[in-house]
Amino acid sequence: MERHPSDTVEFPRIEADELTAILPVTTARPTPDDDDHTRQARRETRWHRVRVTVLAALGVALLYTIQVLIWPHAVQPSGAWQEAWSWSSLLWAVTIIPALCELTGLYLWQASAARERVIDHLVCWRVVSRGINTEALCETIAAHRREMAATPLFPYVIEVVVDSNEHLAGLPPEADDLFYLVVPKEYTTPLGSKNKARALNYALHHSPLGEHQWIVHMDEESHPTRSVVIGIAAMIDEEENRHPGVPRVGQGTITYHRDWAAHPFFTLSDCIRSGSDLGRLYLSMKIGVPVFGLHGSFIVIRNDVEKAVGFDVGPRGSLTEDAWWGTLAMDQGIRCRWVEGHVAEQCTQKVTDFLKQRRRWFNGLARTSVSAPSSFRWRVGMFLSMIVWGSAPIAWVYTVAHLLDGGAVNPVIRAMANLSLAVYVTTTLVGLRLNLREHGETSRFRKIGWALTWLACLPAFSLLEATAVAYAIIRPARDFHVVKK
Repeated sequence: MERHPSDTVEFPRIEADELTAILPVTTARPTPDDDDHTRQARRETRWHRVRVTVLAALGVALLYTIQVLIWPHAVQPSGAWQEAWSWSSLLWAVTIIPALCELTGLYLWQASAARERVIDHLVCWRVVSRGINTEALCETIAAHRREMAATPLFPYVIEVVVDSNEHLAGLPPEADDLFYLVVPKEYTTPLGSKNKARALNYALHHSPLGEHQWIVHMDEESHPTRSVVIGIAAMIDEEENRHPGVPRVGQGTITYHRDWAAHPFFTLSDCIRSGSDLGRLYLSMKIGVPVFGLHGSFIVIRNDVEKAVGFDVGPRGSLTEDAWWGTLAMDQGIRCRWVEGHVAEQCTQKVTDFLKQRRRWFNGLARTSVSAPSSFRWRVGMFLSMIVWGSAPIAWVYTVAHLLDGGAVNPVIRAMANLSLAVYVTTTLVGLRLNLREHGETSRFRKIGWALTWLACLPAFSLLEATAVAYAIIRPARDFHVVKK
């Protein structure tokens, strides 16, 4: 049953000294193990940067080698048509700015040095779902309980917000650590927000959470890991005790390895997203501003900070309510930070879902970059990214035509294009390595095999991405498409 804020609700609470008695995992002074942990993190960081450097350099060298082999004597343009054709290669070079941001983030990234620490702040895992995909939702609830039992660093509660399935059929019963908020069918927001934004706004005003209790936003298929529990505890401890003022909003890495056996193609297609989390997302979180937007899940935020902004983003903001919300938060002086650890999600399972997912992202982010009622300085990075993303279908067609026709390319444009593509490949291979590690793959030969498989599938992945953008431009998404997972 749904609880009303007027009801008296007491969450299960374990005091800090009780938790310490259960898990004596943190001390005031560094221990030899702590020193080893720090040294290991530094080694991992150094080797990560070496890998990024080697992969990017090899990628650029390989691209130049292939181009020399295919076009040993490129014909210089003569006439207006050939000049226009040659300068059209600028379509390849427009990606240089996001590529440099990606590369900068990859170099800045540092391996987690967060240690287990016990905190006494209640953390609410807020899971938003339509309540229809009960199998996935039950698995998610069980995953949260399992991980919190294994790593009990803070008192917690799981709050499931559903806007369908009002009778909660097929879902676990409420318990001390689990309760439901059912969004009434007749509920509307003042600005007419829809879908997930509507559900989030309802939870904001009807959840019994206290003002200074923390929320971790999760999708219905988002599974926590030990690393993210440690990272969340570390972030909350730092924000509450070491950074006076308004607590920052946290975000970290999402992996997509859970369906590897069943859907290897789509798992590989999403490895770029994990790699980009360690690149552009890491950079933007270090800056403190979601330059390229926010994920809709794995957002760590204190309740009063979330309430200060609200989720009534209106119909235009409801396609990608997370990015829209992020720009509004920046206007209010709220800033972001990085959270260590990984949340494990699922990839898409069908081509149609892949295309509709990317279409919604493109249209939602485009709306945000143009229409969000916030200062343009918070949206300019997103705006430029959308221009680059929107050029993908034309760039793909030009690339295929250029492979067949050849032609001279300005050396500066070629250098920028080669670096951009090399960074894209590097970012994806970094993401692939992370997903393989989280999946438990230890065989070096299988890792190399998956890397080669991804490279072989690269044309198909780029075609799918370009098709999704064309789809978004020709038939823009007008509603929130829920991907089947």
